[in-house]
Amino acid sequence: MDTTIITQPNQSLLDVILATYGTLEAGMAAAVANDVPVSYIPLPGTRLTMPDSEMADQSNVQYLARQEVEPGTLAMPLLSCTLLLRPVLEAVP
Repeated sequence: MDTTIITQPNQSLLDVILATYGTLEAGMAAAVANDVPVSYIPLPGTRLTMPDSEMADQSNVQYLARQEVEPGTLAMPLLSCTLLLRPVLEAVP
């Protein structure tokens, strides 16, 4: 089932994709569903349709939620802002 996301200030489509799917690979469907390029920068309050994806990585989504990280990588030109995500690795037997 599709999810509707309302963008926050300083969020690009890639930020929303990362927070929703946990991986950028899953985001192409979101760009197509919203008829925008993957580099789209929405205005705050824009409604985006995020379709279900088999490529989503729920461990990354849960990690961002646990750390209370809401990706927002856009900033005003005079500000310097960097979002650093710690890698989450899982051992494969």
